[in-house]
Amino acid sequence: MKTCFPCLFFILLILSSCVEAPHEASGAGQAMEYWSIQRTYPDGRIHSRKLQQAYREWQPQLSLRSGEPWRALGPKNVGGRTLSLAFHPNDPELLFVGSASGGLWVSHSGGKGTQAWERVRTGFPVLGVSTIAINPDRPEEIFIGTGEVYNHQAARPAIDDRFHRGSYGMGILRSRDGGQSWQVSLDWRNTDLRGVWKIIYNPLRSATVLAATTEGIFRSRDGGNTWRQISDRIMATDLEMHPLDTNVIYASHGGYRSPETGIYRSTDGGNSFELLNSLPTQYSGKAMISLAPSEPDWLYVSIADNESSIGLFRSIDRGDNWALMNTEDVAKWQGWYAHDVAIHPRDPQRLVYVGIDTWTSGNGGKALDQRTYWQLWTFGRTAVGAPEGPDNYVHADIHGAYYHPDNDQRVFLVTDGGIFESINGGITWTSRNGGYQTQQFYADLASAPRDSNLAIGGLQDNSTVVYNGTAAWARRIGGDGMTAAIDPQDDQFIYGSLQNLNVLRSTDRGETFRRLVIGNSAAETRNFNSPFKLAPSRPTQLYAGAQRLYVSNNRGGTWEQASSQKDGRNAILKIAVSASDPDLLYFSTNSLDGSQAPAVFKSTSGGRSSWQRMEGLPDRICTDLEFHPNSQDTIFAVFGGYNSSHVFRTTNGGRNWTAIDRNLPDLPTNTIFIDPLHPGHLYIGNDLGVFASQDNGQRWEWISQDIAEAVMVMDLSYSPSNRKLRVATHGLGAYELALDELKLGGEPAGELSLEAPYPNPATDWLSVDFQVENASTYAFELVDVNGRILERHRKAYLGGEQEKLRYNLRDRAAGVYWLVIRDDTGDFRRTFRIVKL
Repeated sequence: MKTCFPCLFFILLILSSCVEAPHEASGAGQAMEYWSIQRTYPDGRIHSRKLQQAYREWQPQLSLRSGEPWRALGPKNVGGRTLSLAFHPNDPELLFVGSASGGLWVSHSGGKGTQAWERVRTGFPVLGVSTIAINPDRPEEIFIGTGEVYNHQAARPAIDDRFHRGSYGMGILRSRDGGQSWQVSLDWRNTDLRGVWKIIYNPLRSATVLAATTEGIFRSRDGGNTWRQISDRIMATDLEMHPLDTNVIYASHGGYRSPETGIYRSTDGGNSFELLNSLPTQYSGKAMISLAPSEPDWLYVSIADNESSIGLFRSIDRGDNWALMNTEDVAKWQGWYAHDVAIHPRDPQRLVYVGIDTWTSGNGGKALDQRTYWQLWTFGRTAVGAPEGPDNYVHADIHGAYYHPDNDQRVFLVTDGGIFESINGGITWTSRNGGYQTQQFYADLASAPRDSNLAIGGLQDNSTVVYNGTAAWARRIGGDGMTAAIDPQDDQFIYGSLQNLNVLRSTDRGETFRRLVIGNSAAETRNFNSPFKLAPSRPTQLYAGAQRLYVSNNRGGTWEQASSQKDGRNAILKIAVSASDPDLLYFSTNSLDGSQAPAVFKSTSGGRSSWQRMEGLPDRICTDLEFHPNSQDTIFAVFGGYNSSHVFRTTNGGRNWTAIDRNLPDLPTNTIFIDPLHPGHLYIGNDLGVFASQDNGQRWEWISQDIAEAVMVMDLSYSPSNRKLRVATHGLGAYELALDELKLGGEPAGELSLEAPYPNPATDWLSVDFQVENASTYAFELVDVNGRILERHRKAYLGGEQEKLRYNLRDRAAGVYWLVIRDDTGDFRRTFRIVKL
């Protein structure tokens, strides 16, 4: 009943439009490596304390940001990865769930409805919530355990620390007012990566609370005020307590290739534990324990290796003796990650057994009936709050199964696709994800330049999805969604991808997709999220990166190897192409296991001649590259890791690089965006949120507090037709913000009075009436949606007189334009959206 981490295990090979053929293999290890290596290189550690430190430093500062709030874009019709669930003991429809990296959520409707869920603000940078416990005597008291960790950080050589995939745990939080306010109970804010897997109350004395954690087992006897470690055996992943004899406690240990595994029992309230040798004691996955509520001497244990189940075991005498009930491979390739067993409240022979799919049994597990099939999810667009598949569909990777305390026909599951419920004891199922915006974007969210209602992005475990202006996004490509792009000149052409550079193209605005074969890239080492990029000035020209660079000149129809050069064992991670020269590009590389130093390269020949390695950059993985919109010699690069600068700029084509972090926190930085209309306005996304600078990087402000106390930002996307900045997060879906409403540091003194340009929409002429109060210089620029200045009027005004400008639009193409007004420092004063008919 809890927990593990991500990525769909399966790779879906797209053979034609949206038809998928699953390949049963785990991609979760690759996903962990992809997420972790960018943060742990070069020292092999995730410095969780850095996130807590950054939050403490930034949280007290009052934001000077003004303007419209962030708007949630969704998806709200499919759920994201979910680790835990708890029922309120007195309100059968009040549910709490813990997401993998989107924090704690609550529903007052049992998960039913289009707006069934809302995020609970804790006042702390909580990302992964792996366990929830509600006091059975005083249900206003709630504990949550944080962090998502699959191996003990000190247990393996540093080279393997990439498998410690986690989401910045900070220990245990407690609320005593039903979730309205929170305090730290077990404080791990100043430690490196740790996780809490299970919290349980003593049912006879609720002041006693126990926690299973990566560091061992902890106990509090005073309601969470203080904690004492009672077992230092690492990777405690599950806990159960006998409800009538609370001296009897069961604990399971193990995780991803954990060195200490086994099921342990205490008969003295946790003062000591003994290994139950009649069960398997060596396994490379994890074990999950469940006690029968009606016969608490009965308990079931699901034990698995990394990539297959070992078996379902049962004891009817408190664990003295065990019987192997079934060896069905329920966990399959996710034995270290997602499986569980739940026992019927009134019949110890009836159970729900989950892993990749859902099974039920009426005879203690001797016979199992498969009830769900993960492959049956509905492709296309489902309505918010509606079923996401037939009644025998539940999303794969089921982390926990829970019988409802008031109605034993109701069973809930938490999965990598959100929450599901059965109302007939596990026979049929439906999704309960209306409004549960917890999706994990991997990388690119691509927005169409001319249509603000068209975007595409890739989700962890939840396919590639297409946005149409509503909160109900459409699933279009299976597997793990990766890099995406939209042709800037013709949005009929849309591109998406699966892991390992499986790229697909749509010629009908994302309705159907067909796979592209990228040369010999399948034979090379590739990043889990391998890149491809369209040349902005010639979007029929595409680049793709494996170990070598590949290029296509016909929208991906055919590909050629740009050159035979490669960066040793490294694979290409990110590509940036100049807005004006399709053969000028930069790209970064990294090692998939951290054994080789990463690099950034430049090519002026489309990669065909030798690559120029960039010097003067940190020994960290470059996670994003971006050209200045008006200067191909100015490039920005951002970097992961810790204990280093993260944002760099060159103004001379890469000969010299300067760090412009200034006051930014020392956190992995994932993405950067430069406003094409105001290139001095910079935005970065890191593991705390979005930061903005309106003075070319001299000073930064944290601007994403409205979204959450902390959110990992993977991509910043620009929607030119409505001037919105879109944010693809790893845990809270997508949001957007009106760029022209964003003001940092307060409003400058007003010296320019002007009316909105007219007529708007315009056909032939556009007029602007304004008055300059004091002698000043202003520039009025007519700009297209790609940021190109089409017409510019700059003049020193004496002040005090009414002025007028007129723009001849007669020969301009129909579409959206922007009128940008700047002062003599280059800072903007106003921006107006102009429609030419």
